Amino acid sequence: MNGKAITPSTTAKLLGVIFDHELRWKEHVQQVVKRATKVNIALGGLRQLRPEQMRQLYEACVAPVVEYASTVWHDPLRDKTHLRHLRTVQRAALTRILSAFRTVATSTLEVEADVLPSHLRLRYRAQTTITKLHTLPRKHPIWDTLLRAQRRRNNIGTYARFPLTEALKTMSLERLHELEMIDPTPLTPWRTEAFWKIEIEPDREIAIERAVAARSKSDVVVYSDASERHGHLGAAAIGFNNSSPETTESLQIQVGQMDRWSVHAAELIGVLYAINLINKIALQRQRSTSKQAKSATILSDIIHSILRTATNTKTHGIAICLQWVPGHCDEPGNEAADRLAKAAAIPGQTHPFHPLLSRERAHTRKRIHAQWEREWKESRNGNHLRKLDNSLPAKYTFEGLWELGDMMRSLR
Repeated sequence: MNGKAITPSTTAKLLGVIFDHELRWKEHVQQVVKRATKVNIALGGLRQLRPEQMRQLYEACVAPVVEYASTVWHDPLRDKTHLRHLRTVQRAALTRILSAFRTVATSTLEVEADVLPSHLRLRYRAQTTITKLHTLPRKHPIWDTLLRAQRRRNNIGTYARFPLTEALKTMSLERLHELEMIDPTPLTPWRTEAFWKIEIEPDREIAIERAVAARSKSDVVVYSDASERHGHLGAAAIGFNNSSPETTESLQIQVGQMDRWSVHAAELIGVLYAINLINKIALQRQRSTSKQAKSATILSDIIHSILRTATNTKTHGIAICLQWVPGHCDEPGNEAADRLAKAAAIPGQTHPFHPLLSRERAHTRKRIHAQWEREWKESRNGNHLRKLDNSLPAKYTFEGLWELGDMMRSLR
């Protein structure tokens, strides 16, 4: 141009990630190691810090530099060269945190400081990112990329593979497809409240009194509860006649296993089915007595607004009050709901909802930690440390008494 030859650049930088023309990411990893080492040196100049404070600074200042956009450039199954450079950054930091000798193995430092090895840390980040992406609505444009990566996941060949495909090989597609959908669209600020009242009284005695008062004033009273037994969750909703202790209707819901669901989610499912039970009871009462119910109260252990179903109930002219009642307070309705929930805590699932993102992340974290334990047990390093404590890796090694840690380090 204008008599000057413009030669193409071998690299390009976009949003802090350096792309090379072969997508080897060599320049980017070199830049990451350089920046992380600079931060490491700066943290090494700080004085009067306890080891746990130094570890916290490493997790907050150095690790994010290494992990930035790692799902774009790190292949969890192939990038051994990159990991060798990244391990040097973590090793230098842990040596300074633990005041260890330079001859101590990196795996031993990671176990004593309770810091995940670099390859497992990057794998965990890739898996959690993929898990979050699979909870987006199907209309989201990222789903085109996810589906293409899933199709390429089982391909065999020598062609280049992008890291998303390789990371998917370490995960279960069945579990990913079963996850809940989280719509990122915010709720409209001009929406009307779905519930007439939500009452959570922190004082136990006052909460019991208000629950009794609410039951006497409401046309329909429904209790909801959830329970866990033998690793399985169950929920229940039970309706009572406000003029007598007789049960009118009840529902039992098998929620699922604890590794896919939480007690809080089971409570919310119980609240949702309690609203459905209100609709059923109100409709039956209207057909039998030609009298429409105008108010209903749900007495539950944990309250959260199930907006859509409650809004539908509101359109029928029924005002719903959510009121917390303490568990095991000799309230007949609450005790009956608890018994039904325990009976429903059996294998199976009788509701249409999908497993939670939070439980899947906990499952991923547990799997990564189990792999770390296997690698540590099979490692040729740290034999003396395993003789001292065979339960490593564990948090107490770092959070416990440092006098014991000094003794262990001197016996290495």
